Amino acid sequence: MRLLLGIFLRLVIIIPAVILAGIIVHVASERVQPDENMHLDAFAFFQTHWTRPEPDSDEVYYSPMGWSRVYTGEMVYLLYGKIGAAVLHFWPDTNLTQLYRFMNVALLLVTLTALTFVRCAWFPPWLLALFLVCIPQVPYIYAYANSDAFGISASVLLFLITAKMIEIEPRKWGVSRLICFSILLLCTLLSKIDFLAAIILPLALLIFHLARTQTSLPFVFTRLIVPLLAIYIFAAWWNPQLSPWHAKWDQQMTEMKEDHAIAGRRPTGPHDRNYYMASEGVDYGQMMHLYDSMWLKRTGQSFYSRFGGWRVQHPAWIFVVAGWIGVAGLLITLAAQLVFRQNMPWETMICLLLSPGLIALSVFGSMYQSLHIDYQPQGRYLFGALVPIFFLFAGTWKIENRWWRTVHATLFGALFALSIYSLWVFGAIEPRLRDMAY
Repeated sequence: MRLLLGIFLRLVIIIPAVILAGIIVHVASERVQPDENMHLDAFAFFQTHWTRPEPDSDEVYYSPMGWSRVYTGEMVYLLYGKIGAAVLHFWPDTNLTQLYRFMNVALLLVTLTALTFVRCAWFPPWLLALFLVCIPQVPYIYAYANSDAFGISASVLLFLITAKMIEIEPRKWGVSRLICFSILLLCTLLSKIDFLAAIILPLALLIFHLARTQTSLPFVFTRLIVPLLAIYIFAAWWNPQLSPWHAKWDQQMTEMKEDHAIAGRRPTGPHDRNYYMASEGVDYGQMMHLYDSMWLKRTGQSFYSRFGGWRVQHPAWIFVVAGWIGVAGLLITLAAQLVFRQNMPWETMICLLLSPGLIALSVFGSMYQSLHIDYQPQGRYLFGALVPIFFLFAGTWKIENRWWRTVHATLFGALFALSIYSLWVFGAIEPRLRDMAY
């Protein structure tokens, strides 16, 4: 009976999120997201190609800033493109937008299933899955064609395999674990640049585990350093921006943007107000105070729940309630660190200590994007820090007693209900998602 109840509760985490994402895929207009056409063009390009084109290619679609996503070095475009080519071979009349949207929905199903049904001794992966579902923007990201969904899945699954590896002695790591870790590390490296920060926590846990188990240097060299070096070399070959010698590539990209960008959005000035502000003498303080100091507010709101490229407006009370629940979870976790500190495993301690810095790093990366490229206070730029945010909200769950867990569970229940409500009302049955087009 207890086993059946556990399976039922895990299915409650998975099924509503996946179904709602699927409904949004079906009902949303084809141009509901302003950047979806850029992603679709990159997927379509790799249906017939194995490598990116030379800079300034005539085979791709360029944004108003003179940029094409085939040059980002993200692995998802090649993977999805080849899957899409296989599907189109058998079903040539398949709608491309629906095809690539549903690939992300399938990825959401795989990700939540892995998190909910894999067991870990020192932290509850199923609770991380619930946390992801409790942020409406996360399932929504999986409901349209983009590369962010792949980055979320790669980063959280990388953390999951790392959490399993540090449960046992390094000498007991099997080949399958090491291969799985290597693939997920490569996928995270070759995701959107926002997810590079998601590599830090898994590597820190591995390094600390190797140090405390006094693993021999030859083992560390052959099982970790050499594979990591090989992964990095391949990643830098695929994405030149990861290489220390990327100056030539950067120059080629700049020249391409000069050729294809519209007036006001080229790297050289003059610029429109929201583009390349740093080159116009604007600093971080000035940028943060633009538009009545809306940068932090818009980032926070779009991190939690903003659909349809900002055109679907949620009522203010949703953000207020979600914000206060988030603060309550943080305070409970901080207090639990003191109350239950004697029972805290070293793995949880490392995660809690590093999480604030990793979140700050993601926030700074988003600020840098807004100041030096284009002003975009978008919460999805912080999704590389989803695991650290989870640990600050509920990282002490495993060491809490029944009463503390009851409080934390109540917060999760409220967030889950609020998320399902947002996905249904402002996503699945929202008429503006059906009618909007950029």
